[in-house]
Amino acid sequence: MKNPRSTSPVPTKVKDATRLPMVGFARDNAAMTKKRNRTRPTLPLQERLNKFTRNARAAAKKLPAGTERHTLLQKARDGEAAAEIERLLSSPGPQHQK
Repeated sequence: MKNPRSTSPVPTKVKDATRLPMVGFARDNAAMTKKRNRTRPTLPLQERLNKFTRNARAAAKKLPAGTERHTLLQKARDGEAAAEIERLLSSPGPQHQK
């Protein structure tokens, strides 16, 4: 008499799993060689951070005092801090005299 569990599609052992078809995977690795559709930012990071800071401050000026204005001003300060950190990291650093 045959065991009804032996014909199930679910592998019970590792060697059974190797015989199952790989659903959702390309066998010829075509998916791995496909190029990403990536676009580069039009502005450098420093300019994008400065623009973000200006926009956040302008929007905060239009709002009455409150939590939303406070949040926008905090984001503007965070943007300024990020711009300063980016400027420091991208600078050549201190130059040694010979």
